[in-house]
Amino acid sequence: MPIASLLLAHGMAEAAPLLFQQTLQSPARFKELSWVMGYVLEGILQAESYGDLGGARRTFANAQPLVKLAEADPQRIKPSASNLYYAMGAIEARAGELERAHPFLKQAVALEATPDALRLLASMERQRRDYPSALASLD
Repeated sequence: MPIASLLLAHGMAEAAPLLFQQTLQSPARFKELSWVMGYVLEGILQAESYGDLGGARRTFANAQPLVKLAEADPQRIKPSASNLYYAMGAIEARAGELERAHPFLKQAVALEATPDALRLLASMERQRRDYPSALASLD
């Protein structure tokens, strides 16, 4: 964890999930996995704030095995996998990458249908002229 904190402080958040994959291989370690999920969320948000969309993408991609672990216990692992999918989808949407954002938002809603994720998904589906899906998301 101290090494990961230093990596984040020095703008290298995408390397830390690779370190965590070595030690976290079970969702039963929910406290540690929750910390890691929070770290990944902070890393992708920090990368976006620096205008480094590529860094956010690399951090999220490197964390995929950990995100999959978090999907197994959404009640105890906070932030949840759904939160990370939503955050990455929102980042892609703000960057104008709607085709990249859509699968992230669909996955976020499939895991946990939050109002924010549904609203953003409906907005994207409306822009894609998929009106029945947009209305279904709002329903």
